[in-house]
Amino acid sequence: MKTAQLIVAGTDLWHDLLAGGRAMERVLLDSGMHATLRVGLERFAAEWEPKPDVYVLNTMEPRISAAGLKALSDKIASGTGLVALHATNVGAMDSQGDLFRLVGSHFVNHPPFTRFPVRPTKAHPVMKGVEEFLADDEPYEVELIQNDCEVVAEGEWGGQKHPIVYVRKHGTGRICYIALGHDGRIWANPGFKKLLCQAASWAAGE
Repeated sequence: MKTAQLIVAGTDLWHDLLAGGRAMERVLLDSGMHATLRVGLERFAAEWEPKPDVYVLNTMEPRISAAGLKALSDKIASGTGLVALHATNVGAMDSQGDLFRLVGSHFVNHPPFTRFPVRPTKAHPVMKGVEEFLADDEPYEVELIQNDCEVVAEGEWGGQKHPIVYVRKHGTGRICYIALGHDGRIWANPGFKKLLCQAASWAAGE
C-alpha cells in the first residue's frame, strides 16, 4: 500500500486549507492509499519524520526555510513523489522562488470564480480514464517556469486555453501540479477526485 502525507500550510484568508486537507485525505483513503494529514512545511529535515511515497501540498502563500526546502528537494530527487495543489504556487518569487521552481510554476492571476471545462491534452497515467469534466473553481492562470513541464490537461475560459495539470521530474522523483482545489465544490467533483488519486498514485511510483 502506497503512503501519502497531505500537508497544509500558509494563510487561510482565501482558502479553508484544513477543510480541503481533510476532504482530500478522505479521497485518498477511499482510493486505498494510506494517507495522513499534517500541518506545516518545516518537517522535511526532521530525522523522526517517516518518509511517505508521496507528499501532497495544499498550501497558500507557503513559507519554508532554506534547510527545509533542501530536505524536501533532496527527498524528491531521491524518488519521493510530490503533488502540489491550487495555491501552492502563490506568493512572491523573491521569497519562495526556489519552492516554486521545484513545483515548476508560479501563480499569475485568476478571473472571478466560474465554471469551466477541464480537458485531457495527451495520454498519461495521471489522466488515465479521466474524461472532460466541468469544474466550479477559481480559474488559475499560471506561468510555467521549468522547461520540462508536460501539460496533460487544460482548462478553457475567456476564449483561451490554460494549463490545469502538468507533470515533471526532479531527479528520480515525479511531480504533478493541479491548478484546481479552491473549495468543496471542486473537492466533491468526481473528475477532480479521480485526477487527485491518479496524480498521487503516479507520483508515488505506481
